[in-house]
Amino acid sequence: MGRKGLMACLCLFGLIAADPARAQDIVSETGADYATDNRGWNGLSTFVALCRGLGLEVVSTSAFNWKEIEDGDVLVLFYPTGSIPGSEIATFVRDGGHLVIADDFGTAGKLLARLGILRRPADVAAGAPHYAALPYAPIARATGDHPLAHGIDHLVTNHPAALAGGGTSVFALPGDQGVVIAADFGRGRVVAISDPSMVINRMLELSDNLQFAINLVRYLTTADTHRVVIASGDFVVYGWPEPHRIADPAERFADRANAALYGTGDYLLTGAGAKWAAVFGAAILSVAVLWVLPLVRRPVASENFTRIARRKAAAPVDENGRPRLDLAAAIVRDSVNQSLATVVGVADPLAQLSDRALITAVLRALPEAEPALAEILPLLRKVLPRGHSTHITATAVSQREFDRLTSGAAAFHRSLKEHV
Repeated sequence: MGRKGLMACLCLFGLIAADPARAQDIVSETGADYATDNRGWNGLSTFVALCRGLGLEVVSTSAFNWKEIEDGDVLVLFYPTGSIPGSEIATFVRDGGHLVIADDFGTAGKLLARLGILRRPADVAAGAPHYAALPYAPIARATGDHPLAHGIDHLVTNHPAALAGGGTSVFALPGDQGVVIAADFGRGRVVAISDPSMVINRMLELSDNLQFAINLVRYLTTADTHRVVIASGDFVVYGWPEPHRIADPAERFADRANAALYGTGDYLLTGAGAKWAAVFGAAILSVAVLWVLPLVRRPVASENFTRIARRKAAAPVDENGRPRLDLAAAIVRDSVNQSLATVVGVADPLAQLSDRALITAVLRALPEAEPALAEILPLLRKVLPRGHSTHITATAVSQREFDRLTSGAAAFHRSLKEHV
């Protein structure tokens, strides 16, 4: 007998302590844990009888082919110990199947994660309510109005795990530790139970646990339901579930594509995982920003602005028809000033920095551009910004000065192109 059998054995001794005369009869009937034909305290014969009493056929299997699963079948997995085909079971539910997973310490963790439910060890404080003061039998209370909790105040558990995640928590231990979670998944329904012992024969002698088993079967039963298929322990599954519940071929194809994509994420993100994901994402974003920032800080101005001065037919003129070199020079000045701002990181550097400070800043940031800047800096100081250029006479900037300014500005911008 494994760990689960030992735990259930402790439960047996506690529950029958008040009636020792029955102990020998019960123990003599004991068979395999969660066996449907086991009439002992650790079997499922009462649950099977309940299903049959509700008009359902019960099929117990240790190996089944998905081709044998019919429309409306309810699949019930008790304490699986072997490998579980998570993708296939998730597809079965997504296509409209109904599933019960009753597992505390078995191998259903990854399957639960595929269905959006996280399982972890429960943390039950010593002062929490327990059945008959038994330390291994904490009581789970109903958390709200749900069909699974109809007519029930609490459930008695036996060393349960704790569930969280998607769906509705129907019964929980103190601290919002789910014991029963009901969830819609695609077109189907899932009920996750963190303690399969809640529906063994001995536990169904408790009225609330028995009512829960009845509610469970009714909740998952539809007009097409005729069978309950039960598998436990190390069962085997063959084939792949056909999406026969989807009539439209296009929808069937889309469902298969979604299943393939969904299968790439065989995990459920926890709180700690979310923090690490945030750190990882922030690191990637920081690297991206550091890579892009130099491109943003050093845009290369085009030399095309100088052509307006060299094409005199297109240059601005005053009222006498003479070229307005002051305005064209202001355009050149402002263009160089804008590029300087991105290089040294100071807004309007020609107005904010002295010649010495500006040359020092350019040498530090982009020394290749310093010679061209030093050549035209006196001319840049002479020319006022564009907003003030209308107050300068046409003789404020000579043709010779303007030619020097434009050729020097072109050299300055070429140095940006070559070294950015």
